[in-house]
Amino acid sequence: MGNKLFVGNLTFSALEMDLTDLFSSCGTVVSSKIILDRETKKSRGFGFVEMEDETQAALAIEKLNGRELGGRALRISEATERKRRGGFVKDQGYHANFQHGSKEKSYREHQTNYGNR
Repeated sequence: MGNKLFVGNLTFSALEMDLTDLFSSCGTVVSSKIILDRETKKSRGFGFVEMEDETQAALAIEKLNGRELGGRALRISEATERKRRGGFVKDQGYHANFQHGSKEKSYREHQTNYGNR
């Protein structure tokens, strides 16, 4: 298990300081981050907390998962690496987000037919 935690179902008014205060009851908080919408700069309702070690992270999950903050029950779990999501592929232009095994033309067929425009 890692020491970085996902914190979901946050109230939109929650602050990073609120997360730090809450999680400090389980150990040393290295960092806390609430994720904001790129355009509106408002909370997206989730964030991440990094604890000093795995033992403290496990304690935080056990102790705080389901606990209410601002009237909402928090969902706390181990954070996982973000999956890569298509987009720009170096030296190949725009990827077009083709799904593997889909009925759409494959990326190579698309490149053959249309190239990089």
